[in-house]
Amino acid sequence: MPSITIEISEHAAGRLEQLCRKSRQSHHLIAERAIELFVDTEEWQLSDIEHGLSDARDGHLISEEQAGQVFNQLLS
Repeated sequence: MPSITIEISEHAAGRLEQLCRKSRQSHHLIAERAIELFVDTEEWQLSDIEHGLSDARDGHLISEEQAGQVFNQLLS
């Protein structure tokens, strides 16, 4: 399994240490899960952004009025 070394703030290190103690899980396991979650989220967001930009380039847009209606529906 590949290995990496990172530098983190004292604050983050303290929080990680507390989490390890409370959960009785290793630093390795918690850090790996955190990185996987971050990468999954970033990949999902970038994919959606790329999809939206592609739609915009292809002319698949809505009017300002339609956007307002959708926004209002989400708020109600």
